[in-house]
Amino acid sequence: MGLGDETWSGNKLNMTNKAVTGSEDGSGKGCTFGLVERYNGIDPATGNVKFVGSVNAPENLFGSGSAIGKTAYEGDLYFRREGDTYTLVSAENYAGTLSNLDTFSHPTSEAGKEYTTIWTNNFWPMDNGNEAGKDALSGRGTNVYHVGASGNAAGYPPSDDGQMHNNYFGMRFAVQFRVPKDYIGPLEYFFYGDDDMWVYLVDSAGNSQLVCDIGGVHSSVGEYVNLWDYIGQDSSNRETKDYQLVFFYTERGASGSTCWMQYTLPNIANVPVNITVPNDQTLKVEKLVESSQEADLEREYSFTITLKGSGGMTYQGSIFDANDNEIEGKEFLVSGNGEADFQLKTGQYMKLLNFPGDIGYEIRENTEGLANCHVSILVKDSLGNKVIEGDTLKDIGTDKVVTFTNAFYFELPSTGGRGIPWHTLGGGLLLVAGCLWYRKKPVREGAAD
Repeated sequence: MGLGDETWSGNKLNMTNKAVTGSEDGSGKGCTFGLVERYNGIDPATGNVKFVGSVNAPENLFGSGSAIGKTAYEGDLYFRREGDTYTLVSAENYAGTLSNLDTFSHPTSEAGKEYTTIWTNNFWPMDNGNEAGKDALSGRGTNVYHVGASGNAAGYPPSDDGQMHNNYFGMRFAVQFRVPKDYIGPLEYFFYGDDDMWVYLVDSAGNSQLVCDIGGVHSSVGEYVNLWDYIGQDSSNRETKDYQLVFFYTERGASGSTCWMQYTLPNIANVPVNITVPNDQTLKVEKLVESSQEADLEREYSFTITLKGSGGMTYQGSIFDANDNEIEGKEFLVSGNGEADFQLKTGQYMKLLNFPGDIGYEIRENTEGLANCHVSILVKDSLGNKVIEGDTLKDIGTDKVVTFTNAFYFELPSTGGRGIPWHTLGGGLLLVAGCLWYRKKPVREGAAD
């Protein structure tokens, strides 16, 4: 997208930072500091980190709210406890469980070269999502990772270990702890990894301050935080208080990934993280058929979707069966202000993923050749409330679940009664998982981790 050389205050935002003193050749090790607000840097309404005003960064990168290319999933991190010390050992999400995160090794390239200067715990928690039909793996050969609005494609850099990985992801999580008035033990946090890592200390009143700032695209670096420096260790005028550590992490270097952490804190409790995707991020179109004829129930019905005002973005549509299983080979793309065709059988539905709420669309069903068929459209919002129900095709807005019902009726012999009546069956639910993957708007081209 032409943002590989994006700069801010003399810093490289999307590649290893070599522009300023104290960076790659000094204590900074390629980091870009100061990208996020130091005080009250967490939006209380959405849980997102606040970037400083002069940084060109996507909104809603973490927590609730939509961002182009963002898909969110819920997951869990597991820590080994030794007294009050907790060390990250595994991560679990829809893609499975990634273990041995407390162990380091040297990566070996595809050509067999061992990088003895690199230590990593191979933090690739999304890799097995490829088996579930999610984001494809990349990092070897000529895999395309992005096509910008100009139509120019760019390839991933080779990964450090010569393997294919699911790059460009991030996570947000939090831990809560209580510091008793008379507590004099350690309050420590250690991190080693790449890329962005921002950690905030939040008090019971919701005030937050940045205690770990390792921003930018860089090789693995470490930071040690003594939280007493922020809380104050003098117990003579200190009350028992509750705090949270809130963590924001991304992998956007596309060649290596490391995330090792350990903290020593008293009275630890997990904090649920509310990560949701707005309902307008997925357009869902269902097909229902009412007929006594087997041929009507087995038929594929053809649809055309037309996007309006979508600029140069391209979106993927996927087809799912009645058991919510994605049907391979049925995917399609619709881009720009163009249109695309897709087919559905009864019980199946289409989802157009990562669909922003400011884009209009129109869906038409091709009913040519369908004798004795009445088409009815039912549109419901994300809460199941009826929006539109009628007999004609509509140009409808976003944040909706659309159900097309085809009711076939047949004339019975004159000695019988009336034909089979038709009716519209109601809507459906828009289901969006809560998670851990984000693609950034300013995509870095070039430098490896």
